[in-house]
Amino acid sequence: MAEHAISPSESSFRMPTNLHEFAALALALIVVFAIVQVGAPIVRELEFLDQKLRDYFIGISFVAFPFVHQQCKRGLARFKTQEAARHDLPPWFVTGVVAAALLFAWNQFVSFLTGYSIGLALGALAGSTNLDAPEATDALILAIMVVALPMSALGSIVAGVLLNRHTRSHTFAALVVGALFFVVFNAMTNWILEPALVTASWQEAAAQGALGIAALFTGLFLVGLIVFVFGAVGVAISRLKRERTIGRLMELARRLPPDQRERLAAGIAQRLEAQGRERAMSPRTATAEP
Repeated sequence: MAEHAISPSESSFRMPTNLHEFAALALALIVVFAIVQVGAPIVRELEFLDQKLRDYFIGISFVAFPFVHQQCKRGLARFKTQEAARHDLPPWFVTGVVAAALLFAWNQFVSFLTGYSIGLALGALAGSTNLDAPEATDALILAIMVVALPMSALGSIVAGVLLNRHTRSHTFAALVVGALFFVVFNAMTNWILEPALVTASWQEAAAQGALGIAALFTGLFLVGLIVFVFGAVGVAISRLKRERTIGRLMELARRLPPDQRERLAAGIAQRLEAQGRERAMSPRTATAEP
């Protein structure tokens, strides 16, 4: 793919107007804040430097935002395809909801197994541990999240790969829909199973004012952000491997009768074997020539 060139109008910052520019802006902000969070503690430990100089080095990280933003736009442009929509595949809002449902089912399965295993361990320690204490409940929730969040991230990568294969168009829009509906499914499940806990959490956040409510929604959408970020990784992996046509091939093959699918698979296998033999013979042919 040709190197993406940024026009002079794009070299300076302007408000994003499409999904590609929104994604580049969000990615640039994440990168800059990550640089500050990682670099600031290191710079503060350099005690041989003057305090003002250390603050200057920390602050200059934000000055790098335009450069980082430009590089993010260039990098994401390499994954931007101009191919037409494939009308034999589902639209983005359908695949996004389906991906959210499958991720939610996977997350609940992992959480159930984790909670069950921890419950067995706590049952064995019931004589020496107060299981009714709030600390025990918090520890149980934290232990489940430690396992469930990484497994959700892995599932999101797989979901991103499948979305890129099986979505008609606007893959990243499908990813956004999947992340939002994943949050909605989790919130609805918590409300149905633990309405008292949800009400208490809301009342506690409302008592703290706007900051408490913002913190509550930040924690709620953190899982959705994990799904989006790692799902984008899956989309990028699939696009680097040029897998956009795999979903279409699978969808078209399903419409064939079983015997024709067998003949099609056999024909593809024979073609790949022939290509493999040609590649294996080509070095020998080259060395045999005088």
